[in-house]
Amino acid sequence: MGPYCSNDNLAQLPSASMDGIIGTWSPSIINSVGTTTYTFVPNPGQCATINSMTISVYQSPTANTPPNLYQVNPSGFGNFDLTTQIPSIIGNQTNVSVSFYPSYSDAVAGTNVITTPSSFTNTMNPQTIAVRVTNNIEGCYS
Repeated sequence: MGPYCSNDNLAQLPSASMDGIIGTWSPSIINSVGTTTYTFVPNPGQCATINSMTISVYQSPTANTPPNLYQVNPSGFGNFDLTTQIPSIIGNQTNVSVSFYPSYSDAVAGTNVITTPSSFTNTMNPQTIAVRVTNNIEGCYS
């Protein structure tokens, strides 16, 4: 199982194996950042042995909210360099990358990325842009 990211829905470990062996896990829930060994102890009377596995949970990066970008333009539309917001978005995090999306749902799905964030023209006024901050080593994102 795993590895997981800290913002994943981390599940309780199952009380039955794929072979129908019933028992308990210690600890029973995957809920901490780091590498943890989980031990399965079968209930008495079953032809099974104690088994362990190691699961890693990586810390997801943080996406800070940057200040708003404004432009005075009678048409209500303008060209923006979204990349100027990256230092505010990532703060002091390293080994992360930032992608910009037209909606939160696109950012979560990783689809419809804004391909030219250094020259983005808004399509509505006002317009909210979503970001996805990805850890370049583990692949976790926020």
